[in-house]
Amino acid sequence: MLGNRLASCGHAPTMMTIVQRPLEEITVEPWKNGGGSTRTLAVGKRWRASLAEVGRDGWFSVFTGTRRYSVLIDGDALRLTSESSELALGPGAVVEYDGATAWFCTLAGRPAAVLNIMRQDGLGDVPIVISETSAELSGTPDQQFLLLPVNCTLRCE
Repeated sequence: MLGNRLASCGHAPTMMTIVQRPLEEITVEPWKNGGGSTRTLAVGKRWRASLAEVGRDGWFSVFTGTRRYSVLIDGDALRLTSESSELALGPGAVVEYDGATAWFCTLAGRPAAVLNIMRQDGLGDVPIVISETSAELSGTPDQQFLLLPVNCTLRCE
């Protein structure tokens, strides 16, 4: 579930809105290859967050000019292979990879749910925090980050 709360991080004018919606209310979009579906969770000017349901082995779509960050949140491990690399997606670990590369996904067992963040190349390092328990964020008031709370408590100082 994604939240409907307003949280202040103590640095005026730093303010963040967290919107909570049941997953069932977010539109399911089938993949072009028929191997799964996605739900767009949030979109910014140069980034997108989505939840993918991977139902079978197959090719991931190519997104030229993007960096991808994926984390397995349900199901068995996934293996992504390209002509020159291999990546493993296991529970809770954020994996970064090139969106312009053709990746073949192999399921280790049952279907999987994968949280995906895609951001335009050239944005620099934007920390991504995924938490199931709590998250403490520190930095300058103008520092940017992407926080994906999953049933967690947020404390900003």
